[in-house]
Amino acid sequence: MITKKISEAAAFKAEKDPFLIDRTINHFSSKLLREQTNREEVVRKAIDELKVDPTKSDSDKEIDLDWLEMFSRIAETKSNEEVQLFLAKILAGEIRSPGTFSPKAIQTLSTLDQATAKIFQAFCNISFEIPQLGDSFCAVICDPFGNPGSNALISVGLSYGELAYLQDAGLIQHDLSAWREIPVFLFAMPIKIGDKIFSFKPEMMDFISSLTDEQLQQTAGMKKVKVNSINFTAVGRELRKVLHLSNNQLYNEKFKEWLMPKLDIDLLRNNSL
Repeated sequence: MITKKISEAAAFKAEKDPFLIDRTINHFSSKLLREQTNREEVVRKAIDELKVDPTKSDSDKEIDLDWLEMFSRIAETKSNEEVQLFLAKILAGEIRSPGTFSPKAIQTLSTLDQATAKIFQAFCNISFEIPQLGDSFCAVICDPFGNPGSNALISVGLSYGELAYLQDAGLIQHDLSAWREIPVFLFAMPIKIGDKIFSFKPEMMDFISSLTDEQLQQTAGMKKVKVNSINFTAVGRELRKVLHLSNNQLYNEKFKEWLMPKLDIDLLRNNSL
């Protein structure tokens, strides 16, 4: 009965306005065409990503159909080329290793405005990572500059207000005074800040490699560096993977000035043996 009434109402309106049906068809046909174009453009870019890096995980998992449906609905609404590229990287990453990107990460990306995305790019460009350990230590180390809550990072484009934008977007954690202790020898491993890889004290790693198992056990109490860090949320870490990182020269120089005095191999030798 409801369907019949709706049909009668539509027919009545069409009689009063003969061009109503044409306008409706034009609206939906152009909408469907635009959505299909957007979806196919994201897929095309994902194929290009997979050609560059076809590496696939050993997992037998398949992409979750609900994930794919949600991704498709978001992709069809995005005509901005940069956003399409981010979505393509996510799709390619999910094809390589299903479960890599959460639905929340895709939803967050779909709602990011250009200003927040630019701030997030600046944040990621000074983020610290030890490639051999994955993203377990991934964060921004604030100590070379000072308290981020007092605008200490403003010189690298991250004022307190800009960090608040990233917090509100769910990309970084709310505690700007968080800290962690990192064993000093980890800083001697290859370190990646933005897209730049540093090897500060390779001789320290040679020294550690020369230790016996018993001596290595003694290093459990080895000197640690206590650092103030701004940590990514899980979504922030996921979205960091799809950015083209660059580096911030000012931050890199200050980081080296802060770190080098802590990498004293003689002190390490005395503490561990």
